[in-house]
Amino acid sequence: MVNQIYHSRFADDIAIISVWAKSKVRTREACFRKELEDLIRRGRWNKSVWVKYAKWEESQKDFARSRSVWERAVEVDYSLWLKYADFEMKNKFVNHTRNVWDRATQLLPRVDQLWYKYIHMEEVLGNVAAARQIFARWMRDQRGWLSYIKFELRSRGLERFLSALSTVTPRSVLGFGLLV
Repeated sequence: MVNQIYHSRFADDIAIISVWAKSKVRTREACFRKELEDLIRRGRWNKSVWVKYAKWEESQKDFARSRSVWERAVEVDYSLWLKYADFEMKNKFVNHTRNVWDRATQLLPRVDQLWYKYIHMEEVLGNVAAARQIFARWMRDQRGWLSYIKFELRSRGLERFLSALSTVTPRSVLGFGLLV
């Protein structure tokens, strides 16, 4: 009977130590999170703090928290959309990456770099049809035409290239240096 009580107390002690050790780890993580949140509150426009925080959450394999940080960060500077999409792609979340690019191009349609990166990703993935759809959205703005024509030449879409070229007016192409 005494032996059973001893073993029971020993098991309880181990359980308590295990809970204590886990709480210490959680406390350390919580303290670091709090420090980063405080830094963000003090210097909201400091992009490096946002990036550090999102990457730290990623290193903890807490992708949901990392996404949450990125979602808040993209309001600060458009260049953080690029890093956010890189985070998603690096972790092989292709559909999340598409979602990020789609929202970025909708919110910031005049930032050509976002369009280039989005199209490049689809091209690298071999999704030519999706790249064409993205170009169709971008070409509502005339600046996308030249890039589209070059894309069709790269992807051997000669008929599509000629069709696109015939729809471009000389006036709209002059700004791109095609007709000089």
